[in-house]
Amino acid sequence: MSERSGLVARFMGSVLRSLGAGPTASELALFPERNPGPVLLCAHDGHVLYANPAARRALGLATHAPGAESPLSDLGDRLRRLWDSGIADSTFDCPVAGRLFSCRMLSLRDRGVAHVYLTDVTETRTAEDRFAHARGHDALTGLGNRVSFEARVEQALLDRPDGRVVVLLVDLDRLRRVNESLGHAAGDRLLREAAERLKSAAQGLGGLRGEAFRFEGDTFGVLLATVGPDAAPARLASSVHAAFDASFALPGREVFITASLGIALGPADGAGAAGLLRAAEVALDQVKQRGGNGFQCYAAALDSMAREFLDVESALHRAVERGQLFLAYQPQVELARRRETGREALLRWRHPQHGVVPPDRFLPVAEESGLMSRIGAWATREACRAARDWAGVGGPPPRLAVNVSAPQLHDPRFCEGIAAVLSETGLPSERLEIEITEGTAMTDPEAVAGTLRRLKETGVGVAIDDFGTGYSSLSYLSRFPSDRIKIDRSFVQRIGDTPEAEGIVRAVIEIGHRLGMSVLGEGVETEAQAEALRSWGCDEAQGFLFGRAVEEPDPAVGASLAHGRVSEGQVDSR
Repeated sequence: MSERSGLVARFMGSVLRSLGAGPTASELALFPERNPGPVLLCAHDGHVLYANPAARRALGLATHAPGAESPLSDLGDRLRRLWDSGIADSTFDCPVAGRLFSCRMLSLRDRGVAHVYLTDVTETRTAEDRFAHARGHDALTGLGNRVSFEARVEQALLDRPDGRVVVLLVDLDRLRRVNESLGHAAGDRLLREAAERLKSAAQGLGGLRGEAFRFEGDTFGVLLATVGPDAAPARLASSVHAAFDASFALPGREVFITASLGIALGPADGAGAAGLLRAAEVALDQVKQRGGNGFQCYAAALDSMAREFLDVESALHRAVERGQLFLAYQPQVELARRRETGREALLRWRHPQHGVVPPDRFLPVAEESGLMSRIGAWATREACRAARDWAGVGGPPPRLAVNVSAPQLHDPRFCEGIAAVLSETGLPSERLEIEITEGTAMTDPEAVAGTLRRLKETGVGVAIDDFGTGYSSLSYLSRFPSDRIKIDRSFVQRIGDTPEAEGIVRAVIEIGHRLGMSVLGEGVETEAQAEALRSWGCDEAQGFLFGRAVEEPDPAVGASLAHGRVSEGQVDSR
């Protein structure tokens, strides 16, 4: 019998003894030779006593002679541990020549040998690794995603005895504008570059090494798992904001992006990753409500504010359904003759338990919760219906001024909706004036200008409200087809106190007239303010001096408003 045949026979004899009665030795002798899977017979020290053809091909063995060195580097150590443990079998992974094999060892203690069965799992493990990577990483930027972020936060909390970590949520401001104007491909390119900048910034935050992650949309996370004396929130925020100082070079356009940050410190601000994320989200929400491009650290007081927001939002939904909203009207007066020329419709909420809710408490909630378009459409219809019955005394009926929010203005059906309301209520279009704030006008100047031009074609007037508090340029203002500028009350109420405020008011009046617009001063409370505005050429005014907002004004407009008046129907302090 040849040496090779003897090895096979001894190998199969051990197989027979391990399996019990069954096929004959001659039948099984061919089993290892023809087995497509790699099979080894090894001594307890790891030396190969026999390797079948599949094993020789897979492992690069040049011989099957007894005593060959095993290509499985730690096989001898594993066999000795298996032998000493008294366990019959063991499974492990082992890389060989760029491939990965799953190896199962079966010890035959009575024979002093072991069988080793190998399975090539390279492709399987590669696919598993890719799946695991995809599950924990963002496909667009390559950063870890929210799943891996939460896992890293939990691990960081465990690794530090004091549990101190810093979690930052970073939200890119106005990315939606990039997607809308330049397309999602440009937006994706900006996100990839923003991710690289944030990654670099995170690695040097406060002299510490942080990690950057991308969640969804325009939101990123940063984890500082080592907190030192340089990790002051203001310093961290400054480092992140500095990463976005430079412009982003997109195809055919240079774009600037700012960021809003919410910061939470563990373990004080929340239990585990979920608690810290929630705290950072509450803080981030405060920054977004202030207009973005800032930072906010979490504080317990923010929780009560967030709960109040949800309470107001829920109650506001019911208010819409139950008819608790109503309108009040404040007169607008021609300064030269003190004649009422218009009335502004102001939205109010009569809460069944809390009485009349101040507008600054519920209007921001209505904006953020998506209710403003629905409420605004109702308010416009109700105001037009009421204004239809107004009659002038010694002059034409007053115009109706209605405030319009950004969501309404960006609705492609807005102009058609206004035309439908005018048709339904019978109010002449020239008696309706739409008021938009300077900030609303600048959310998307080109789109807003187009909407206002279509609106003007129907005969409806346009006024720019709160002028002087926004950030518009004169070049944009000149392109808005506006009839009137309303000077913000913050400037009017400082007339007589600060020369700077007076200079701004006089400049706005001059600018308005040069652009062919009428000018109205808001918040007039004293005769001195009214006289100053009149002497500087201001056309109209509005404020307590001439009347507060009332729910049911007299349908017949008075001929003179030389002195202030307060009706029993007074409902607010505007």
